[in-house]
Amino acid sequence: MWISLIGFMGCGKSAVANVVGTNIGLPIIESDKIISELIGQTITEIFNTSGQEHFRSQELAVVNTLEKNTSYIISTGGGAVETPELIKLLKQNGIVIWLDRPWGQIISEIGSDTKRPLVASLSSDELHAIYSRRCLQYKSAADYRIDTGTLSVALAADKVNEIRRECES
Repeated sequence: MWISLIGFMGCGKSAVANVVGTNIGLPIIESDKIISELIGQTITEIFNTSGQEHFRSQELAVVNTLEKNTSYIISTGGGAVETPELIKLLKQNGIVIWLDRPWGQIISEIGSDTKRPLVASLSSDELHAIYSRRCLQYKSAADYRIDTGTLSVALAADKVNEIRRECES
């Protein structure tokens, strides 16, 4: 079973995926990292040279290479919900968990992180508009929601594990 984590940048997808994967021995798939390594560019460079749509198509291609009957913990890019085919693939092969973090916490953490292409190129208001739109998409795509605003990474990982155990029984 695939356990896919979705959510806006800065919500803890990579950190939670690493804890869950390490604790239960599942392969950890971080789509951003894999795409960056395959293309040989940072995410910002990919966005700047090839565009966001190319990045999204690469994310779908990476997930399409995963074995359907193998268990993984998958940390998607924040915009994964903008590729309906990707969400369909994630849901067909497991569960999708939305790590939901309040905007104020996200912007205080990522507000000056120029390694994130959208942060580097958009104003705070523009980012907030994307966050608001995507929250509706995350809600629609997710099988489960975890509010990470008041949880440590370890506690969020515990909640993911609780959901996993519930779904496996």
